[in-house]
Amino acid sequence: MTFSKLHLGLFAAALTLGPMTLAHAKTPADQLIVGMSMVNLFSIDPANAPGLDASGVNANLYDTLIKRDQGNPEKHLPQLAERWDISEDGKQVTFHLRQDVKFHSGNPLTAEDVAWSLYRVMKLNFGLATTWKAYGYSVDNIQSLIRATDTHTLVIDLPQTMDPLLLVDSLAISPSAVVVDRKTALAHEKNADLGAGWLVTNEAGSGPFVLSKWSANDSLLLTRFDGYWGARPSSSAWWCGT
Repeated sequence: MTFSKLHLGLFAAALTLGPMTLAHAKTPADQLIVGMSMVNLFSIDPANAPGLDASGVNANLYDTLIKRDQGNPEKHLPQLAERWDISEDGKQVTFHLRQDVKFHSGNPLTAEDVAWSLYRVMKLNFGLATTWKAYGYSVDNIQSLIRATDTHTLVIDLPQTMDPLLLVDSLAISPSAVVVDRKTALAHEKNADLGAGWLVTNEAGSGPFVLSKWSANDSLLLTRFDGYWGARPSSSAWWCGT
């Protein structure tokens, strides 16, 4: 049986989040209602959303370069990146991106968006930047070490000696590794915040669902993104809230 990205995220959340349960209200066959507390969902900004609640939501709004194989956690599968290469000396990883991905805004997803998304995490310097700092990245060096060499090629240089597979795995599982639509985020920038204020309750992703409604401390509604590059979700929409 094959599960959609949505269902995998919900099962993972259900196992780890005690309060989350499937609601028993009668709903359309192609919609899903998930009961969970919204109290701790203070932000869905990928640079500042470390909690399991936010991560579960963002897994359906955004995409990562690669993902872990559910059956074999040591194996990584293509996502936004069709393939990737590790240099012989282990100091550089090159990702080759799909060319058919568009954000919810309609903007094409490029390697520049990927590089900027990681730079944004370091620049804003919330808790999720810790992973990248541990690998030797800083706001001063990340733009030279993580860069787009063309529209669909991303090159990542490792700033210190380490197993490059650690970096690869972080790009698959870290909540901060999702790719943000740079143009959309910057269109909502205020006081050089890189769109941080707006992204607290809005999204700029390319995932299988679009955030259609946010009601603080109450509920949120995600609807299926029909322009999604991957497998079409079985659910047309899902409500999440108390």
